Amino acid sequence: MTRELAPISLTSVTPPTAVLFDVGDTLLVERRFDLEAGLAAVVPQSDAIPALAKAFRTRVRACHETHTELRLASWLRRRLRSLSRAPVDEIEDCIWSEVVTLSPSPGVIDVLQRLARDGVPMATISNAAFSGRVLLASSVATDSDISFGSSCRVPISECGACAENL
Repeated sequence: MTRELAPISLTSVTPPTAVLFDVGDTLLVERRFDLEAGLAAVVPQSDAIPALAKAFRTRVRACHETHTELRLASWLRRRLRSLSRAPVDEIEDCIWSEVVTLSPSPGVIDVLQRLARDGVPMATISNAAFSGRVLLASSVATDSDISFGSSCRVPISECGACAENL
């Protein structure tokens, strides 16, 4: 015996108490990712770049198998003697704009504005190979009305799986 479900009226749906968004390919779409260009920003020996890129991609795949994430700047700092004393933030600042170009997902600004108008708390998470600090900076720099941590109350948070010491 099958039981028919009554249709749900959209006016009867309970509004969300909070919304958690993923950054990559949800709020922001990756228009370009060029690992080699990012490496070239901090690695003076251009002949070393292909091997470094291959090693990083291999390590990322291994990390994903154990549900962990790998931060590019931290990995480079541990891997390259020339970067061993450089602050991770400085390394990341050098490579970020060379590696990635992000833009708002279609319709996301309207969604964020509506949720903000309705007073719905929002937050974001990301498992990107970069820190929330640069994600925040890039979201503000897109001139897209997505300003994490401002009136839309969408602060970038880093999940526990995104440990800097992987």
